[in-house]
Amino acid sequence: MRIGIEVTGTQSASRLRGVGRYVHEFVQAIASAESRHDWVFYGEAEGPRDFLPDVDLELIAPDRSSGEHDMTAAMRRLLGTNPDRLDLMLVANPLELRPDMLTPERPVGGPAMAAIVYDLIPLIFSDHYYSSWPGDEFVRRYRRGLDRIRSYDLLLTDSEWTRGDVIERLAYPSDRVRSISAASSGAQWAPADSRNASEDRRVLEALGIDRGFVFSVGAMEYRKNVWGLIDAFSKLSDGLRGDRLLVLTYAMNADEAERVRSHAASRGVGDRLRITDRLDDAALAALYRRCDAFVFPSIYEGFGLPVLEAMRCGSAVLTGRNSSLIEVVGDAGLLADVASSDDLAEKLARLLGDVDERERLKAAALAQAAQFSWEATARAAIDAFDAFENRQLARSTRTTRPKPRVAFFSPFAPKLSGIADYSDRLVSALADEIRIDVFHDQGYVPTLHHHEMNVGCHDHRLFKRLDSARPYDAIVHQLGNSPLHEYQYEMLPHHPAIVTLHDFNLSGFRYWKAMSSGAGLEGFRREMEEYRPGLGATPLDELEAWTKQPGGMAEACSIHDVWLNHRVFRNAISVVVHSPWCARQAVRCHGEFGEKTVVIPFGAEVIHRSPDELAEIRSRYGIPRDAFVVGNFGLIHSTKMNVESLIAFRELARERADALFVFVGPEYDDNAARRAVSDLGIADRVRFLGPKPAAEFVELTAIADLGINLRRPPTNGETSAALIDLIRQGVACIAADVGTFTDYPETVVRKLDWDREGQAGLNSLVLRLGRDAAERRNLGDAAQRYIDANHSWSRAKTLYLELIHAHRRITSSPSASVRVTRRSSAGARRDRVGAGA
Repeated sequence: MRIGIEVTGTQSASRLRGVGRYVHEFVQAIASAESRHDWVFYGEAEGPRDFLPDVDLELIAPDRSSGEHDMTAAMRRLLGTNPDRLDLMLVANPLELRPDMLTPERPVGGPAMAAIVYDLIPLIFSDHYYSSWPGDEFVRRYRRGLDRIRSYDLLLTDSEWTRGDVIERLAYPSDRVRSISAASSGAQWAPADSRNASEDRRVLEALGIDRGFVFSVGAMEYRKNVWGLIDAFSKLSDGLRGDRLLVLTYAMNADEAERVRSHAASRGVGDRLRITDRLDDAALAALYRRCDAFVFPSIYEGFGLPVLEAMRCGSAVLTGRNSSLIEVVGDAGLLADVASSDDLAEKLARLLGDVDERERLKAAALAQAAQFSWEATARAAIDAFDAFENRQLARSTRTTRPKPRVAFFSPFAPKLSGIADYSDRLVSALADEIRIDVFHDQGYVPTLHHHEMNVGCHDHRLFKRLDSARPYDAIVHQLGNSPLHEYQYEMLPHHPAIVTLHDFNLSGFRYWKAMSSGAGLEGFRREMEEYRPGLGATPLDELEAWTKQPGGMAEACSIHDVWLNHRVFRNAISVVVHSPWCARQAVRCHGEFGEKTVVIPFGAEVIHRSPDELAEIRSRYGIPRDAFVVGNFGLIHSTKMNVESLIAFRELARERADALFVFVGPEYDDNAARRAVSDLGIADRVRFLGPKPAAEFVELTAIADLGINLRRPPTNGETSAALIDLIRQGVACIAADVGTFTDYPETVVRKLDWDREGQAGLNSLVLRLGRDAAERRNLGDAAQRYIDANHSWSRAKTLYLELIHAHRRITSSPSASVRVTRRSSAGARRDRVGAGA
């Protein structure tokens, strides 16, 4: 697309505020970012231009010959004539209250409109702001601005909190507003060290700060809460306050400063107060670095840039437990109820009185601040533009567009893999809507069930050649935690794709890779360090002990919250998971990368089988027609708690002579289940049927009267296909109340909290369901209704197709060319003064 960006926020009085800084940094970052879009930057002809030194501006000017005198009309003319043939215009400061420029209207027949919304504070606190503005005209202008941006096609916000405000308070569609966050740049925002020590001393001496101090930055606005900060400072004990100063760098005039000093004096801390004038960034950085605590007592922020600046300087931060401040600070500072000076004082006392806590928070602040960058903000904005363009394309070509060509990577049968079975079903569901080429690993020929749908099948080594000859519109991977996916892991960094993550914990694959490649435990430890800095300090002998725990390295990594899925989230365009639980973990573990996560329920259809069909299946596999079958389906491994299930079954077998336990799946437990069968004396009551092809596996799940599907806490994550196969056929099931299983309602499966209930709880559940046919029947009926409502293939198919269309590749090149309008060597610019300009 050709996208215009209006940058007058860097030329007006806003250039000295946070908005001006934001627009300046955003424009620099987006002009430098890789993108397939063309940028045209628009600035005011009569405004200063030094704030954007590296970007060429197309200048907007009133046409005085036609009687225009303000920027409102000039902007309306620019959008109406659209001389640069824009597809989209982004207004970077839409709610500025300057008298000569109203928020632009959405033009009829002109470009689509977008805007960056930094906050809705005047609307949220209208009682305070509307009454303080100079006249009703400002209120009318602001409200008119809100009405106009409601009609825009896309809104970007500087925080998730502001995004929520836009959706709730402007009744704006959630799918058309994106958070792109914010950042803080500049070498001056750096922690204390020997390089800045002498300059910082000079700054402190010039300001008369000769001792320890608490620092705050703000303005004389209602929400900045300077009065609450002074009250909290005054409530510190003499021992904690000591001889510390309270230093305020607040925008205030002489009258306001006098009121602040008077208030401090009335609280007994007038002699401790220091009020600075406006400071440049270098002086601000010195105060951030050298303060004992940085306190930002605001009751509400759209983002809270001073907090991020302070964290970049390594400050110990105390701020409000409210609005966007929660997401900016995370766990790297103390949060207080800033409406309560008592709570603010309590948290400040904790910060000043606990040196270890203060040092910990300083270190955490640096790590938290590093998560914010202008590059990430620019990328998020470009992603939002891409998604908007794809929506427009989908809308305009819905009836005529050709089917997308998709490269689909996955193992397939005859490989024994639940993912292979799922991929076969997914390709079948999608093949009538898109053209699919399946790419498999070398060394085998997949058994596909959809040749009649004209699905191509290729060795993955042919992908580059085929993509180069005729680029694919999308790439889709079905990825799991086994060596079967090695070729896919190798491809992902070079060909970003939509990735369905069937296992949230990928430590099993990473451990296998380290061992098979010769990197050994040291190589695995390096992988851990990349996932989370600090894990690399884990001693090798401790890692060796992990491999010997029940469940091996994979389960040990789950216990220690080491998922090793960071590369997938970093390299994927979008990550599909099947459960809300995994989506929550993605955001928790990966921050901004976690926002790539999309939940698409595991596709499944309800199957109803008659008693005669079930009897025929039992007969075929030698299962007595009248047996009470307890089934355990899928991989036999210690993480599936097979031995514990057998112990519980023994109790039922003592009570029911017709009880029979059936295992269906490959055995990877070093014969632990078979030994348990022998030790428990139930060899005549247990059958091991081995691994089965997908169709036979599904048939066998149907013959169970009771399914047991457990995971040893804390679980490797993601949806169990075996459990889905059981409940879609109306089989009553027991599942572990852990990980993705927690998403199932209690009416659908009976859940076991192993840590709390243990073996006795499992025994009790098996006995109860073995006795109560009505409860089993109710569970089975509810389970099938649940599958019908939440897991239908039609729903999964629709969501996959929407995702594929949203991420269609414009070119096969992984880094499309960038075209940015910049200042030429001669500094030439064109003025927009006439309708035909």
